[in-house]
Amino acid sequence: MVTSAILADMSGGVLFTVPAEDWNAIGQRVDAAISLSGIAKRVTQYLPGFDALVRACQDWNGQTQPAIGAAADVLAQYCDTAITAFEQLRTDVSGPLTPLVQQHVVDALAALSARSTPLNGQFHRLSAQIADFADINKAVDAQVERYVAKLGQDWRSILPQTSRVDDAAGRMRGVWEALGADLNALVSEHIDVTAEFIVGLQIDSALTGWAGLRSEAQSFLAQHATRTSS
Repeated sequence: MVTSAILADMSGGVLFTVPAEDWNAIGQRVDAAISLSGIAKRVTQYLPGFDALVRACQDWNGQTQPAIGAAADVLAQYCDTAITAFEQLRTDVSGPLTPLVQQHVVDALAALSARSTPLNGQFHRLSAQIADFADINKAVDAQVERYVAKLGQDWRSILPQTSRVDDAAGRMRGVWEALGADLNALVSEHIDVTAEFIVGLQIDSALTGWAGLRSEAQSFLAQHATRTSS
């Protein structure tokens, strides 16, 4: 029987801590590609993958970028709900573990697991979109340095930036997969809510973690509101 679970992991918001200069470099690449789409045949002489890059950049603006903002918003809401529920639960378990309190614990964990499932799916899809964008840019960057004098300074390689964003998205996906699996395993069996079990949940640490994740998501939204909502 599963007897404990990690309820929060601060690395679960790592995508939203990527430095602004990385997002700006990606934005410049996206804008540059789309602005040159009208002369695609000419640019393709230097960058054979340019047509695919333009489509990827259009998808970034129309789908991926809004999806990143939506994921940050959903994460902030998730944290809000979890904090409210578990602050009350912390108060409940500070007294005797009556049958009613034990049921509150079970219900709180079940609700957290249910909320984690769609969030996990959302981050999975987002990670795949970012990976596709990074792969196409990686292919194009192999030719960029050779022709940067002809294409302009906006076309310097952005491989470090796309790699960092891609890595962050992948790590965040992995964290939520692990959290989801842990919670699902916990609530799929009978939970023996003892004092030892409550201590193992580390509710105070989880609340600190959720507060940190909420702050990261909210800060990202505040800093990128114009670009992610465009």
